[in-house]
Amino acid sequence: MSFEQIEDCFNCSYRRRPARHGMLYWQVPEDKGAGEIRACPMMEGFWLIFSDYCLQPGKEAVMEAHSEDIVLIQHVLEGGGYLIGEDDKTAIFRKGETLYFSGDFRYDRSGTLEEGLSAVSIFIEREKFDRTLKESFLLQDEEMQPFRRRFASAEEIIIASYNPLLYEKAAELKLLIQEEQCLKVRLEGLELLRLDGDFYLHKRKGSKRFYPEEYVNKVKDVADYMKDNPEERLCLNDLSTDFSINKTYLKEIFQELYGMPPMRYFWDIRLQRGRELLEAGFPVLEVALRVGYDNPSKFTAAFKKKYGYLPSHAAKHKKLQQKD
Repeated sequence: MSFEQIEDCFNCSYRRRPARHGMLYWQVPEDKGAGEIRACPMMEGFWLIFSDYCLQPGKEAVMEAHSEDIVLIQHVLEGGGYLIGEDDKTAIFRKGETLYFSGDFRYDRSGTLEEGLSAVSIFIEREKFDRTLKESFLLQDEEMQPFRRRFASAEEIIIASYNPLLYEKAAELKLLIQEEQCLKVRLEGLELLRLDGDFYLHKRKGSKRFYPEEYVNKVKDVADYMKDNPEERLCLNDLSTDFSINKTYLKEIFQELYGMPPMRYFWDIRLQRGRELLEAGFPVLEVALRVGYDNPSKFTAAFKKKYGYLPSHAAKHKKLQQKD
């Protein structure tokens, strides 16, 4: 499958609008729903697609996707959608999830949930993109291997749970696409592709376990509790008991969602809150106590290690930054 075939599918399902700033546009007809799709060419074999639309029930878009030579990655920013395969099996995806299509995948139709769908997608034709990378950056064949390993061919579709780093980068790209800042879109799009490659490679190495939504929500509740209570003495055992979640699940899912262990996240929250209080003019001793440190010396050591200056210099440091 090529992007030209994707383009033909869009032309059949949606109303084509004039191109602007190198971007292609499609409008959803009123008899099918509302919204639009934009496609931005990054380089040969690499496109970014922004979708912000809602389809009426039974008005699915026809998309006979089947290829062994493409990678399709979809970041769901708002709402959700579904895919219907040849056997009428349906895959549903929602806000915060990332879909990775790699290898020999196939589906016939796609639609949105009732609230619509807002998503940023990456479309890559492997052979063309390989050739473009080699020619544009003068890469040797062995230098292409890291990219090829990232998106190794596999007969699968992976629906990955929320990852804040990917979500924030995709949301940033959405704004750039809406503002038609094509140069920035190309720069940030390459960075999103790199992050996607690292995340997908991690999944293929064995982290294909997708946790029940109930557990994910509990872990998010734990993180919110940490933000609201930086002065408390927390430990994993107590958090596991208080939020009724297995300690192993708590650690694994927390690492997936926030990129660090729970207690390290909590210590960072404490120090961040402490810096805010110091910059507001509160004395070091009071701040140390308010963020859970009985010993001001330990707070000072932790603060300096993280920020590179003493807590007593926080207000001055902020003023210097504002002048710059």
